[in-house]
Amino acid sequence: FAGKYHLGFPLQPRGAAAADRRAAFGGGGRGLTHADLVSAVEKYAGFETIEALWGGNRQTVAYAHHPEYMAARAAAAMGRAQAASRQWFVYFAPTVPHAPFSLPHSLLANASLTPEGFVTADPKWRESRPALL
Repeated sequence: FAGKYHLGFPLQPRGAAAADRRAAFGGGGRGLTHADLVSAVEKYAGFETIEALWGGNRQTVAYAHHPEYMAARAAAAMGRAQAASRQWFVYFAPTVPHAPFSLPHSLLANASLTPEGFVTADPKWRESRPALL
């Protein structure tokens, strides 16, 4: 899996009876760390390889949409599988900047900042972004 996962994450239980309730699911992975998001996608969606995971719109406030990074990580995963002569299937869920988030902010954001932390930005990731404004 690579991209923005919108199919639901377990939500943190709330209230006095929280321990007695089953986990509810919702988008965005509120309250989950990046490692928790990866574990949830592995567990609930059944993917064994998780690349460039964005959890949802709340996470996008801190880490702008980055379709170039998502595509690069998906391609790298396919290359590793092919080199190991393994069959592969990629569920690629790219996303581009959209409302209610600031388009200029998303397009001009630091290309090295991702939910996984800082990555080495490929200069090609920035080539066309200013032209879109």
